[in-house]
Amino acid sequence: PTTCQWIIICGLSLLSSAPHQEPRFLLPLLVPMVILSEDAMKKYRSLRIGWLVFNVILFVLFGILHQGGIVPSLLATTTQDQVDSISPQSSSSS
Repeated sequence: PTTCQWIIICGLSLLSSAPHQEPRFLLPLLVPMVILSEDAMKKYRSLRIGWLVFNVILFVLFGILHQGGIVPSLLATTTQDQVDSISPQSSSSS
């Protein structure tokens, strides 16, 4: 194997052994993988189309579905805080 292949193999092995795995931890392997696949991407049109479809699917999955509740929940929290600060607290007098 070439140096790039060893980087990918060792990096993927080490990152896969971690107990808490997330896709973002694999980002450092992206550059060597792009370097290795450059010739194949130029040669095969179906590979380019597959790459594009794969990235659109992951964009929808991670960018919209996975993170989709964050902004609405932050907006709801802000709205609730404003309502709480305006409305008087009911206190019981003893």
